[in-house]
Amino acid sequence: FFSFLLPPSPPFPLLSGNCTTARRLQSIASSLGWRSICCDVGDFEDSSALRAFVDEHAITAVLGVHAYRAGKLLLEQDCPYGIVLGGTDVNVMANDPLKLPIMQTALERALCIVSFSHAMRDKTRRWATTQAPTIIMPQAAAAPAPVPFTLPASVKLTDEDRVFLLPCGLRDVKDPSYLVQAFKRWHRLNPHVWLIIVGPSLDKCCYDSLRLAITGQEEKIEGGERKEQLLEQDGVLYLPPLPHPELIGLMHASFAVVNSSKAEGMCGSLLEAMLIGRLVLARAVPGNLELVRHRLTGFLFSSPDEFVRLAKEALEDEEKVHSIVTSARRYVEAHHSQREERRAMKTTLNILKKTC
Repeated sequence: FFSFLLPPSPPFPLLSGNCTTARRLQSIASSLGWRSICCDVGDFEDSSALRAFVDEHAITAVLGVHAYRAGKLLLEQDCPYGIVLGGTDVNVMANDPLKLPIMQTALERALCIVSFSHAMRDKTRRWATTQAPTIIMPQAAAAPAPVPFTLPASVKLTDEDRVFLLPCGLRDVKDPSYLVQAFKRWHRLNPHVWLIIVGPSLDKCCYDSLRLAITGQEEKIEGGERKEQLLEQDGVLYLPPLPHPELIGLMHASFAVVNSSKAEGMCGSLLEAMLIGRLVLARAVPGNLELVRHRLTGFLFSSPDEFVRLAKEALEDEEKVHSIVTSARRYVEAHHSQREERRAMKTTLNILKKTC
């Protein structure tokens, strides 16, 4: 009997990559004969609260998602645990001198470490010293059945319009404002192209920056709780978070799926898009570079202007897009299969089981 320990969840948990992955791994664990509980790190005030929970439920092992967020609670636990590395660990937290030692200690004491890619593992080895085995677990490409999503009445798209969808939680590393100005300029020249950004506000400053980039106005709060609002101007639209099936429905209705992150671990929305046959355009950063092969399984861009140039090229070459999305689907089916994810999860659980 073990527990998944997750970072704090957004308002719609299924929109969170961490939660989507954990639920999928929980399903695998169940099929292998394990009982498990998914927990949010926000549910525990400190290590003592987690220890009491572990004792109360007779949990024999814990698999924590994120070396910092879960790791800081696991340091003082007596039960065996493993750590699933997050992109935030490798690309953001590792640069924080206060958080780095916590992650180093958490990994040193872990029985096993799970990494979604070789690149993430190699980057972690630059700052973490541990004898624990690292299991490479390519995230499985899986998407729920789509539920049709109807855009707000204020947004009237025609059959000629093409949507570029950017699903992401609003926080600095995801850089949701990166393409906004370049896309607005493009939309003024071609009113049939739209950029739709969907996701929860995980960082107030990031949401405020996106609001300013889209509308040119700062938010005025006269009282009460601050809420995410639909934002729209010049072909750029921000939507508050959607349940996962509706997000997949919107993905099906889009021309392409976009990732503009400053850094990535393994982007679930790109995997989902490649699986269902949607073109992907991704910023050329670690993580994305391992997943997307330029002009073979998607497009990689290094600036907003290059994104627009590649997007225009894609719109004008239907045959090329068909070739790319066909290759992308074959790639994820071969290298991000549920069979491989299950194999890696079984290995992880067997390591934890040996000490139970």
